[in-house]
Amino acid sequence: VISDTFNESDGAVNGVAWAPNLGRSYELIATALQDRSVRILKFVVGSGANVDSLEQIASFRDHKAEVWHVEFNNTGTVLASSGD
Repeated sequence: VISDTFNESDGAVNGVAWAPNLGRSYELIATALQDRSVRILKFVVGSGANVDSLEQIASFRDHKAEVWHVEFNNTGTVLASSGD
């Protein structure tokens, strides 16, 4: 399901960060992409570890070059990214 969110034109996924879940009813994943963007995905896990819903909630194209790494803080409220 997550792979359906990305296209071939996005290039490689260079980094992935899973936000710590401190009581949220959903999960957050950030991705560092070769296409110079950072994306945040929100999804809900249902019974049997099935993904009930998946949506891209943010896309940042502020990097001037390839993005290599993303990392959430300890509470999952701040995201940092780095790249070339």
